[in-house]
Amino acid sequence: MLHVIVERADMIQMLLSKKRQFLLIAPALAPGSVLCLSLPVVAAVGAPAGAFVQDGSKASDEALWTQLDRNQSGWLSGNELDGGWVRYDRDADGEVTKAEFFAGRGAEAPARQTGASGASNERNRALDAALFVKLDTSGEGYLDGGELEKATLLRYDANGDGRVVLLEFAAGRAGDRGSARPISARPSAGQKSGAARAAQRKAVAASAPGRSLPPGRAIDTGLYFRIQQYFNGTSLSINQEHFAFWSDGRLYRGVPSGGLEFFDYAAARQKTPGNCGTYSITGDKITFTMADGKSATHGFKRAPGGFNLDGIFTSRQKSYKPGQRLAGLYDGGASVGGGGNGSYVASVKSLTFAADGTFQGSTIGALSANTAAGTVTGKSETADSGTYALGGNTLTLRHQGGPVTRHTVYPYDLGGGKTAINVDGVMLHPRR
Repeated sequence: MLHVIVERADMIQMLLSKKRQFLLIAPALAPGSVLCLSLPVVAAVGAPAGAFVQDGSKASDEALWTQLDRNQSGWLSGNELDGGWVRYDRDADGEVTKAEFFAGRGAEAPARQTGASGASNERNRALDAALFVKLDTSGEGYLDGGELEKATLLRYDANGDGRVVLLEFAAGRAGDRGSARPISARPSAGQKSGAARAAQRKAVAASAPGRSLPPGRAIDTGLYFRIQQYFNGTSLSINQEHFAFWSDGRLYRGVPSGGLEFFDYAAARQKTPGNCGTYSITGDKITFTMADGKSATHGFKRAPGGFNLDGIFTSRQKSYKPGQRLAGLYDGGASVGGGGNGSYVASVKSLTFAADGTFQGSTIGALSANTAAGTVTGKSETADSGTYALGGNTLTLRHQGGPVTRHTVYPYDLGGGKTAINVDGVMLHPRR
């Protein structure tokens, strides 16, 4: 028995996978009604993009996997995880393999089916439909960040468009029922004034993942890097600049913290609005509009491997395969000096990776300051070890003793067969 919640009152169109026939049902059903069908495997056709009818079978999970793995890479990464599928990432490498996906789906199947009782299942579906209507205080036919807390929105939003339609809501509720997770609604959502709700929706829309822009107006999701050279008086200065772009029109100036796939854009937008914003491309110009209200227009021209920004090539950086291993010592750092009196601050970081998934690391910091009273110096050193996981543009370190940290990384080709690893904006060079 399959229970389908009606979202369109005019018609439901379904495809019977075994007989390869279309079944057209056009009764006078009100939105929110529960329709019980004795069908083996039914795939919804004509439902909102990314909404799935889930009957707990392997066939429906196969169809779901095919739709989620948009680039047919064999794993889910980046925007493909936006619908909350990262919960299946068992090794926390920033990617969900097909094996992890099916293991997770199998574990959640009993919760999605909510037991063997058809009456209980139907009752739960009806209650979910009533709850959806209650939460949809705007009456727009979907729930968004103005009506659901972020954690719930990410779990329920199957296609990652920032909106939860009724089919997604029902599937999410079924999954939560088995794990006893409560739904988190925005407090007093229905009591907000129209102006307050409009402002809230605007803020949520700016920070939540959205649909990709048309190809000619979008930049592929990923990390980008450019090097600027300019003269400061008679001295040559070199400036390294990072960006993160998303194909839905968002951008971040700098290196996103915590791994690109795990980056909390909404939190960063609140903390550093000058680094977060949106972009728009018109002809040979690109305009950055930041969350602090400032905007700037730059020259823009696409090029193989990236684009030219104000005439400076900005390259898209590569990523790591899920579970990829490194072997050897990598180190690098930075130093700052100024004032003409010999003062400086320096930091050197090293990471040694082993093919068995373990790492050892150290960070050394030093400073020297010349003052009227004399020279002041200082030094600190920390050592670390544990296990690591690479995937996409995220390095996950499980430190000895329990803490887990994530870092934004990418491989950087040095030429001559050597590849560095950039960790949180610091280039670490291979030493052996």
